[in-house]
Amino acid sequence: MTDATELEKRVEALEVGAKFDATQKDVKELEQEFLAKFQEIREAMVSQSNTCGASGGGASSKEMEAVKAENQALKKRNAKLEYRVKIMLKSMEELYANKNI
Repeated sequence: MTDATELEKRVEALEVGAKFDATQKDVKELEQEFLAKFQEIREAMVSQSNTCGASGGGASSKEMEAVKAENQALKKRNAKLEYRVKIMLKSMEELYANKNI
């Protein structure tokens, strides 16, 4: 019977580990998506400043402000998601630790 319970504990540990790995993978994918979006925004800003030059006028500054606002919103959203993932990981680790007691 101890072999069966030990085997069950090992299987459970592997399942929790797989969930942890999957969560880490999701976080990494989300970070990559945000990075790609930020790079697109930066490239758009650079190309716009190169094409407009000094005679860009007020329209380019309005667009720049809009891009900066979008960038700030994305950073805020990313921070919230990172916080949620950290809380979820902490909870999973606590559950795993409690089940191994």
